[in-house]
Amino acid sequence: MTIDTDHIWSLFERLEYELSGATATLSAGARTARIAELRQCAGKHYGPDEHSAWCARMFADGWKHGDVLDDGLRTNPDLVPWSQLCADTKARLTRFYIVADYADAVIGEIEASQP
Repeated sequence: MTIDTDHIWSLFERLEYELSGATATLSAGARTARIAELRQCAGKHYGPDEHSAWCARMFADGWKHGDVLDDGLRTNPDLVPWSQLCADTKARLTRFYIVADYADAVIGEIEASQP
């Protein structure tokens, strides 16, 4: 079974999901992987504990804090404790989980409708 990743990606954009320039230009394969990651977040809440766990995974994978998101340099401005994130960033990260719930539901409907 094949999920139309372009369709799912357009849902993110229509829901005003804030894609960084680096994320917006992902290849089809990278989009598929990102959608799979998104589905794993469905039904979950994002807060201080989840953020700490995410930071730990990122640091273990060689990422570090930086002023800008840069996949090549492996820097991300969100790699700070939850208490140091501004309100806009916390809201963006929380919205990601709302989008995850919606995308998971849509993908589930697509899967259910296919023979």
